[in-house]
Amino acid sequence: MADKRRTFSAEEKVLILRRHLVDKIPVSDLCDQYGLNPTVFYRWQKEFFENGTAAFERRADGRERKLEQKVAALTAKLSHKDEVIAEIMEAHVALKNTWGGLNASWVEPDVRDAVIDFVDTWSEKTELPTRRLVGWFGVSRSKFYDWRKRYGRVNEHNAWMPRDFWLEAWEKEAIIGYC
Repeated sequence: MADKRRTFSAEEKVLILRRHLVDKIPVSDLCDQYGLNPTVFYRWQKEFFENGTAAFERRADGRERKLEQKVAALTAKLSHKDEVIAEIMEAHVALKNTWGGLNASWVEPDVRDAVIDFVDTWSEKTELPTRRLVGWFGVSRSKFYDWRKRYGRVNEHNAWMPRDFWLEAWEKEAIIGYC
């Protein structure tokens, strides 16, 4: 019957070498215990010491590689932010001409809704807080959040608004005559 060749994993080889180098167990005892030929043990020891520097180099390479990956990711994120800022400023300048003065006492509902859509879209794309974008437009936060509550609705007044058709012709003439 042929002898089966025994294979050891890398962890097992290191464990056997450690027992000899750290625990000071003689090579002959280890070879007897694990069924090794002493030349195999010494070959493992030689490979271990020849490749020992690789264990330390991998750590440094791994750290450097991680740092390089982190720098690359941050650089990509920064360039993306620059592109988004350029886009948002271009869109803001284009829309500011159509919006007019946002800090006036009354703003048309369509303009109001366009501002809300613009801020929501760019807040999501840039991951900037809404309050920061609103501050850049010169609109108070309370006004913006009031607008947001009324999004999609026309302006409603608190009191009855007099209409032309409420007055009869003779009432209009009497008012004009009194003036």
